[in-house]
Amino acid sequence: MRFLTAIIAVVLCSQTFAQTIKKGKGQLNGLSYNYYYLKPAKDIRGIVILMGGTGEKPQSVFKRTSLSQLLADMGFVTIVPEVHSLLYTDQYSIDVLNNIVNTQSKIFDTRNIVLGGFSSGGAIAVRYSEYILSNTSAINLKGLFVIDPPLDLERIYAAAERMVNNCGGLIKQQGVSIKAQLEGAFGGPPKDRVQQYRNNSSFAAGAADGGNAGVLKNLPVRLYCEPDLAFVRKTYCAGLIFEDLNAFDLEGLNAFLLKAGNTNCEYITTKGKGFHSWNIIDPVNCAEWIAAISK
Repeated sequence: MRFLTAIIAVVLCSQTFAQTIKKGKGQLNGLSYNYYYLKPAKDIRGIVILMGGTGEKPQSVFKRTSLSQLLADMGFVTIVPEVHSLLYTDQYSIDVLNNIVNTQSKIFDTRNIVLGGFSSGGAIAVRYSEYILSNTSAINLKGLFVIDPPLDLERIYAAAERMVNNCGGLIKQQGVSIKAQLEGAFGGPPKDRVQQYRNNSSFAAGAADGGNAGVLKNLPVRLYCEPDLAFVRKTYCAGLIFEDLNAFDLEGLNAFLLKAGNTNCEYITTKGKGFHSWNIIDPVNCAEWIAAISK
């Protein structure tokens, strides 16, 4: 139920990869940030920015999925940055991603970018894609893929209310925390601050134009999830409903983009792979998709 300019390279020892994972450091507004990257031995075709979930260490992403190694074999650099773990994408996270993309695209001599992420990192990937597409940019955004991210802040708030009212223990506490974070960030609940919630959502189901998601209508998009409500009710809280799953946002975004004319949007669901897990994604198939859209 989890809901997010100088380069100094340090080699990290790992027997998992044919190439070595390296660490980069950058500075923005007087603050330092880290990112990790795996580059191919051959000519570079593009860069994949991959973001982990809340509390997930960037370097652990390389161990949770073989996607980065497969991409390296195909000629892609994978970069996993440190980002703020928030329920929405703040300006600092966007600025950090801009800094990384602009710096690394010069180093690796490519403006071809694919964005991806898991959970809160997926929400950031969607929001940063929207930022790129909404602004004049030399970034050549080729596609977007996300794994079970929370996208609609109004829906997330409503889910938190049900967690408080229908659940106990840690799930109830999480609902209290989510409500407090959102009300603190936007000055109150959605009924009083609806535009603030929609302005900061990656997708707003309550807005006729989908909110920020409208700019994704021409972008190749993959939305992955395992909508296992039975598992959620058994493991977390029997009082939860389908609208409390991130899959509800992905279903809605997929329907919206298809209606908007996006013929390259795919909603991919799995069974038995693991609810809210990196295992949802088929790394070989995803790597092949990235290679195909990057031609």
